[in-house]
Order: sequence, then structure tokens, then C-alpha cells
Amino acid sequence: MGQRTGKHGGACWFTTFIVERDKLGLTETVKLFFAVSNAVFDASIATWKAKRFYGYCRPITAIRYLFRGKTIQAWGGAGKGVVDLPGELWRPFQADNFLTPPFSEYVSGHSAFSMAAATVLKAYTGSNQFGYFYMQRKPLTADPPEEALVILLVWNTFRDAAFDASESRLYGSIHFYEGNVAGLERGKKMGTNAFQKAQAYRAGTVAQPAVEWL
Repeated sequence: MGQRTGKHGGACWFTTFIVERDKLGLTETVKLFFAVSNAVFDASIATWKAKRFYGYCRPITAIRYLFRGKTIQAWGGAGKGVVDLPGELWRPFQADNFLTPPFSEYVSGHSAFSMAAATVLKAYTGSNQFGYFYMQRKPLTADPPEEALVILLVWNTFRDAAFDASESRLYGSIHFYEGNVAGLERGKKMGTNAFQKAQAYRAGTVAQPAVEWL
């Protein structure tokens, strides 16, 4: 995400992969993107409602406060590896120009967005099979000096992809476990609801709201 705070387009990338994999026509492609996009939008609304309600701190705030004045072992920054440092200087595994998102931790947006999309894709295709992979050939943004190793990530199922997206927020030290779990649960609910609503639109059974003309 770099220096941005918006949701990345991962759900759309994955949806495009399914469109190509299953050789969907234009009509089915539009319907699938409609369902996936609305699921992610709904998950965003639900996520930010929780963030505003709970106002929970990020790991960087909690750790620096709880371990102030103590020496801890932690990642020291790009090219430094694990070092001993004062607790008040702890930092997440993120690039220097974007240490942590500037809004509440609970719940995890990435967890909710990813599971919402995965839930729709599974329901739409009738299978949990995904078959997507990603190969990381360059050094990680957070640690450019580190020698680049080729890393292959494989997601056999939609669920695997959603869970890995969620876990990445732990590895990056910008979410707590509870925030991830709650995000996944919220995303599954939003994905299920969005798919059912999309199917109702598809069948023409959605009641149209009354419109009053001024």
C-alpha cells in the first residue's frame, strides 16, 4: 500500500483471475464484479463502524507504552536485523515512511475485505478451489538492503488466500490477533449477505425502494 491508507485492489485482481480461469463472458463478468465489489464495500462500512466505536490502539502504541524503559529484542530497521533496543523505540516491520496506519486497529480491514471477497468468489463459482500464486523476486519494501530471495506464495483455496492476507497484518506488526479474527468473521458475514443480495438482483426479486419526487 505504500504511503496510502486506502484498500488495495487485491479483490479485483483475484476476481480478474477467476474470470480468465473460468472463461466467463461479459455478462457473467459484470455480475461477478458487482457481487465482489459490493461485498468489499459493505465490509469497509462494517469495519470502519467498528474502528470508530472501539478506537483501539495499534501495536506500536501499546508496545512503546508497556515496554517503555525496558530493553527488548526486536527488528531494528532496514539492514539491522534483530537487535536489543529500548521498548519506546520499538517499530513494526514496515517501511520508514509508513510505520503504521493512522487509524484504529480493531477490526482488521484487510481481514474483512479479503474474507468478504473470498466468500463471494466461493459462492459464485460453487467451489473453494482458487489456484492462484505470487512470486516475490525483489527485496521487501520494509528491508531493501536484505538480499532478495525468491518467495513463492500459493493459494489453493479462496479461504487460504483470505487467511494469509489476514496473517500478513500480524507479520507486519500492525494488527493484533483479535483484530484479525474479528475482521475475518465480519468479512464472511458481509460476503454472504452481499452475495445473497446480488443473487436477488439477478433474479429480479429485490423490492425497489419508493421514490418521492419533490
